[in-house]
This record gives sequence, structure tokens and C-alpha cells, in this order.
Amino acid sequence: MTPQDNSLSTPDPRFEIPVTRWALWLSAFLVFLVIMSGTVRYSDGDSRYALVASMGLLEHGSMQLDPYADELDLSALNNGHFWMVFHSGDGGHLYYDYPVGTPIFSTPFVFIGRMLGMNPLQREDDNSLQMAIAAILCVTVFLLLFRLSNLYLGDWAALIFALAIFFGSTLSSTLGTALWSQNFQTIFVLLILLELAEWERGKRADIRGIWLGAILFAAYLCRPTSAALILPVFGYLAWRNRKALPWTMGTAAVLFLSFVLWSWLEMHMLLPRYYDPTMWQTTTEFWPHWLPLWFGPARGLWAFTPVMLILWGAWAMRKLRFQPLHLLFWVWIVLHTFLLARSQSPWGGWSYGPRFFTEIVPGMALVLLLMAGEWESFKPSVRKAMLGFFVVASAAGIYIHTLQGLYNIETVAWNDNPNIDQHWKERRWDWQHPQFLASGHQRLDMIAERGIALTAHQALRRLPEGANVLLGAPDPLARELYARWNRQDRFGRKQKLYNSMHAMQADGVHECYFNRSLLPEILKLPNVKIDSAIGYRLCFGEFLAANKAHEIIAAAKDDCTTGAALETRAYMYSIHSRFDSVRLRQSYIVHIKNGQVIHEAYSDNRLDYDLPGNPHVHATSAGIFVGNYASINVDGQECSMNERGMNVVVLDEKRKVIWTASFDTHGDDHEKVSLMKAKWGN
Repeated sequence: MTPQDNSLSTPDPRFEIPVTRWALWLSAFLVFLVIMSGTVRYSDGDSRYALVASMGLLEHGSMQLDPYADELDLSALNNGHFWMVFHSGDGGHLYYDYPVGTPIFSTPFVFIGRMLGMNPLQREDDNSLQMAIAAILCVTVFLLLFRLSNLYLGDWAALIFALAIFFGSTLSSTLGTALWSQNFQTIFVLLILLELAEWERGKRADIRGIWLGAILFAAYLCRPTSAALILPVFGYLAWRNRKALPWTMGTAAVLFLSFVLWSWLEMHMLLPRYYDPTMWQTTTEFWPHWLPLWFGPARGLWAFTPVMLILWGAWAMRKLRFQPLHLLFWVWIVLHTFLLARSQSPWGGWSYGPRFFTEIVPGMALVLLLMAGEWESFKPSVRKAMLGFFVVASAAGIYIHTLQGLYNIETVAWNDNPNIDQHWKERRWDWQHPQFLASGHQRLDMIAERGIALTAHQALRRLPEGANVLLGAPDPLARELYARWNRQDRFGRKQKLYNSMHAMQADGVHECYFNRSLLPEILKLPNVKIDSAIGYRLCFGEFLAANKAHEIIAAAKDDCTTGAALETRAYMYSIHSRFDSVRLRQSYIVHIKNGQVIHEAYSDNRLDYDLPGNPHVHATSAGIFVGNYASINVDGQECSMNERGMNVVVLDEKRKVIWTASFDTHGDDHEKVSLMKAKWGN
């Protein structure tokens, strides 16, 4: 017998696929599934017309949106102010208003989408195409993050680390909710860090200057805040690899000058509007923005990504403290934060958490990996503590960014009531309602709190400094709010709010201001003395005259004509209003600014009106036969008192509500608010 030949049954080791590689590809598929199955979407925001610009490049060789102008519904874009789309140059062509990198790099995907019959002008197709591209890019980000991790960790540890960082940071909650300008940018940032880290780890003989310069420019093309990384990279090369510096700078410079030339030929501008520093609106409130951007509950980097708190420990490690890549990261994050804190919109608009720090996350991961490289130098007790914190903090991050950021639609609603764009300053330190704990119950609390705040503000602005004010009946929510606002001196006049007589007596208060509706309760106090009403109850016309320095929107309910005071009719006549022409129980809306009528309408049908230049202020008047209500909605908040007669909202120069009132111009034409003063005791 001849020996049996087992060569056919023995697998060739050259063709064996390690288990870790199977796990890696399965993890990549998991990333794709999680992103595609997410319920939170921001694809109707900044990215809405990015793929239309890509289609313009494919079909017309230009990013001009003029060929699609009839299908863009420009009147709906910020009430005609072309949010996401702008007119540029003398020719007045239409262009996508956000970075051009995303439309350029998306053209291959749009080409395939068009071959499949998809049209980015259609909202459904655009959403589907955006999310397909975003999911593919998220998989790419994850694989690059694994490759970076594998430079410092073994295969399994690198896989677990990459999954924890991806699902526990804005890499999932931002890149997985729309095709933001950060999606492609993050890929280029990872490629930049890989180029430097592979050279530092001896995996590459030299830094490829031309390649590095090209991807630095590509990151800038996707988002100009990449300049905060470009400068530290140049500094790193000057310190560590001067041979690569001129090639890197030269390549980036040639590409940048080509971009300037293209911009001038295409748009008649040295740089597109989004890239031009001379068009950036800045703020002087630098330090008030800095801390909430890092630690606040609304957009705080470390508040939303607690695992990254470990980074601060790197400064305690002597070997790592002055390591070039470590210093590069901290210079980068400081410059990046400086750009954000000086900008007019550091909160990032309608989004989730620290969206504007997404491009920084790969750098943060790199510093964690540098710390892992020194793992053996730590004491066993320190290693155990760090590993425990990493596991717990990563789990918290996955809950915050994946479960909440990708699957909880209440995190989208959190941006409203009050609108984050209009009320960022008051929300940046609001730990009562952090976005990562958004829920339906929390949203209802926020709406209720805003209504209470509006009532309090209306009352307090009429009263002297240091006044004690009794507002409303006892209520646990109001009591909690008033206690917090009193500690914070929220309204800046050392006034104190109460909603129960017991609380005032416990504080030793012996006098207060109150609404006339609470008079029966006040009269129960011993030895109480009531002063007359604070100020005369104005009629509608006197109220308009007293507030003529402001902007006023008024809507009628039921009927607004029968009982109007003579003073009201005289004032409306003096400002050339047609108020006297309104018939019994018609709908009526008037918009007055600086004592002049901007808009006025009356009709037998329901009337609707949006304030020019602001789609967030909408008024509706419905006479008694067409609905019988009056609505004045400001930033998603109903501000109309919806009483019979004229319902009025007064706005300041920033169109924030400073007063609401109602006047029964069908009967008693006077304000319903009437404040009185009481003193009691000896």
C-alpha cells in the first residue's frame, strides 16, 4: 500500500482567513445595518441640496443650480431667503450654500443613483440616497478606525476599541443621521492621522508628502474648519520630518490656488461664501461659549462622550506628555474650539450633541491609543481602574450616541420649544433637560417651563427691583422653577417669585405684588392692606402707542370691532390702519413695527401671515364663523392668549417675545393683566 496523499484535505495556510477578519467584516456589516435602520434623520437640513449640486456636475459640468430652479421650491427656503441656496456674483447664479467637498465626492454615488432612476430633487429619493452614502461612509470610517487602532493594539482589542469609539461618539450620531459635510471630512482626517501614525510606528519608510498635502486639502474642501488641523500638521512636519514638509505644503498650496481660480471663474468670488473668512460672523462671547462646548449638557464634547475624559490623564504620563502626536492633538482641539467659540452659531443648529467636534474624534481616539501603548508601565491597580472606566464610559457613550442619537426621535424634538437657534444661551447649561436624556415627558416639561417663564417675565418687567411676586396657584413644577430662578437671579433684577402664600411667609415676606385674579387668596391674610393697581389698564390703542418702539403682531378672535375704545380707534387711524373697516366677526391680522403698519388684512375667511424674513413667526386669525381662534406661534411656541378680541404679541429687535396681551375689543377694551400690591402683618 502506498501512503495516503492528504495534500487535498489539508487547507493551504495562505488561503486561510483569520477569525478576527471574519469578525471585522461582520462588525462592518453591523455598522451598515445600524445606520440604515436608524430612525433619527437630519437629511432635510444642511445637506438637503448637496446631491442636487452633484447632479449638476454630472449633467451640466457646473455646480450651478439654475437648471433646477423651478423645482427647488425657493419660496419655502427660509421664507424666500434661500437657506441652503444662495445667489452669487454679478450673474446671480444659484449655488449650494455649504462646502463643495460633499457634492464633489458624492458624484460617483449620484451617478449610480441616477442610473437606478433616483432623482435628488425628489425629497424621498434624496433622503434614501443620502442615507445610503452615509452608511457606506460610516463603514469606511469604522474600517479606518480599526486600522489605526491595530497599530497599537492586537486584532481583537483593536476591533473592540473601534466598535466602542464608533458607536459611543458622534461618529454614529452625526455621520449616521445625514450626509453632513463632516462625513467625507472624517475619512480624510483618519487618512491624515494614519499617515503620521504609521510612520511613527515604523510601518512606513517615510511620510508621503504629496499624498498628505492632497488629503489635507480634501479635508479642507469638505469643511474649512480643517484649517485647525492643517496648521498643526505643518508644525509636526517641521519638527519631525522636514523632508516631507515642502512636498506637503506645495501640494496643498497648488490645490488651494486651483480652488481659488475655480471659485473666481465659476462664482466671481475668491472663495465660495462658506469658505470666505471675511463673511464669517463672529462673536465676542468667547469664554461663555468655550466651556459649554466642552462640558455643557446641550453640545458638550465631554458631556456626550465621557470615555474621552481619560485623555486628560495623558498629561500625567511623562513619556507621553511631549510626544509629537499628543501635542498635535491638543493644539488642534484648542484651535478648533477657538473657531467654534468665535463663530455666530457654535451650537451647530438643529442637530445632536457636539456635531461640530465630529472631525476631532479620530484625534481623540489616537491619543487613547497612545496611552494604551504605555499600558504595561501602569500599576495593576491603575490598569484595572482605567479598564473599568473605559468599559462603563463606553457603555454610556453607546447609549447616548447610538440608542438615543440614532433611534430616539425625541432628541430631534429637543431642538425645539424653545428653538435651539434662538435660545442657545439659555440652554447651554440647562442640566435639567440634557439632549441625551430627551423624552416625551421632558419635552412637555420644557414647554410648560417656557410658558411659566413667559408669564413671569411679563409680570416682572413692570415691577421695581427687589420685588416679591406671587404668581399662580401652588404647583410642584412652578415651585421648583421659581426656587432655581431665584437662586440664579434669572431676570437680573433681584426679584423673587413665589407660587404659594406658605413659601412667602416661610421667607418672612410681608409684602408682594400679585395678579388681581389672586385677590380672594390675598384677602385671607391677617391685617392685609391692598394698594391700587400698578399702572392704568391700557386699552388696545394705548398699548400699541406705549410699545411703538417694538414690533407687534396682533390677531383677532371672534370679533374685534364692536367694543373698541375711542382711544383705540384714534390711534389706529393715526397710523393709517384700516381697523375701522373691519366688519363684525371678521378675521383680522395686523403687523406693526416702529409705529407703522407693515401688514394688515381682514376677511370673512381665515387669515394666515408669516412675518417677513422669519418663518418662525406665524399668525392666524379665524373669526367666529371660520374657526373662532387666534394663534401667534413664535419659534414653535404658542404665544397667543386666544381670548375674544385682539390677541397681541410684542417682539424685541431679535424677534424674541417680551410681552403677550389680549384686549376684548368686542366688550371691555382693556388689558386683562392687572398687577396689585399687598402688605400684611404688623
